[in-house]
Amino acid sequence: MANNNGYIYIRRIKQYDEYGICKLGKITNIPITDILYNICEYEKGYYEFIIEIQNDQLYNETDVEELLQQQFEKYRTLKYGGNDFYKIEIIDEIIPFLNTTNINFKVLTTEEIDNLYKNI
Repeated sequence: MANNNGYIYIRRIKQYDEYGICKLGKITNIPITDILYNICEYEKGYYEFIIEIQNDQLYNETDVEELLQQQFEKYRTLKYGGNDFYKIEIIDEIIPFLNTTNINFKVLTTEEIDNLYKNI
């Protein structure tokens, strides 16, 4: 049975660290998205963490991403790229914030993330 849950992620690469930023986004297929990032990243990046959003609730990954964007607007940073870059301070604040909501979510372990790669 396919997993139709969505995900919220924080992605980091060395270049982002130089600016003190990270990328916040939503995805439905972690391995494929990782492959696409690897194509355009000079140095391979990594997911700081991945949050699984259960598909059996009122909120999906798009809703959660929009909520996080609103909550952390003060950390958003814009230059030339997209609008999904934030100061790294959000990393320590996302999970505590989500814990104050009624959103069903789970922070994936390294083993759970690895298992997603085995299923592509």
